[in-house]
Order: sequence, then structure tokens, then C-alpha cells
Amino acid sequence: MTGEATLPLLEPGLYPVRVGRFSWLMSRRAMLLVPILLALLAMVIFLSLMAGASWLSPAAVWQAMRHEGPPGTQLLLNEFRLPRIFVAALAGLALGSAGCLIQALTRNRLASPDMLGMADGATLAVMLTLIVSQTKQLGSWWVGPLGAIVAIAVLLAVA
Repeated sequence: MTGEATLPLLEPGLYPVRVGRFSWLMSRRAMLLVPILLALLAMVIFLSLMAGASWLSPAAVWQAMRHEGPPGTQLLLNEFRLPRIFVAALAGLALGSAGCLIQALTRNRLASPDMLGMADGATLAVMLTLIVSQTKQLGSWWVGPLGAIVAIAVLLAVA
């Protein structure tokens, strides 16, 4: 060797990405798609800020985001549209995480919560509490996660 720096051998197509003290491996496709998808996400968020019962112009949204627009527009964005976007993003994150965890736990790329019966177990539990309930109202929403846990426990016991 003549003093050359050698990189550790990686799988073909994987590149190390380092940010500060953190590092991970990313594929070339992911490195190209992530910026594109982030830009698309920003455009969809801006579009959803404009969309609603009363459509706002891009200039009005931009002014309201900088706290320079009319108070009614600021109220509309801050109290109604931004929380809607935030909750939608959290729901998407939760669903994606659930699918990823199910695939990791079962070691099956095709596994999903609905294929394993989790969603059906949750639905069955909620429906049974509605049938048994005296008030016939959807007050027992919390039994859904319990039904999903029971469905997965039965699946694991059978498997």
C-alpha cells in the first residue's frame, strides 16, 4: 500500500451518509427519491393550506404564514388548516410505522396489519361492544386496540 485510504466493502448500490455523529447506509435510489418526495410533500402541504370551503390564494397563505395577513385568514390557517395537516401527517406516520413494525416482526415484506387480522380483530371488538352496550353509542373506542392485540395473540398462538 502506498498510503491510500480504502473504504470498507459495502453492498453494491449502498452509500454511507454521515450527518454529524450519525451515519447510515442509503441506496442510490433512496438518495435520489427523498429530495423529490420532500419537495412534493411541501407542495401538497401548501396546496392543502389553500384548499377548503373557501379557497385562499397563494399570496394570502404566504402573508398569513408570515403573520402579515388579515386576522381572519391567520385564524383560518392557524386554528383549522394547520392542525388538519399536522394530524394527517401524524396518522400517516403512525400507519407507516405500524406496517414497518409488522413487516419487521414477521420478517415478511408482504405482511400488513389488515392481512394478519389486526384490523378485523379491532373491528370485531368495537362491534361487539356496540351490540352489548346499553347506550348504543360509539363510546367504547378504546376496545379497538385491545381487539387488535387479542387477534395478534391468537394468530401467534395458532402459528
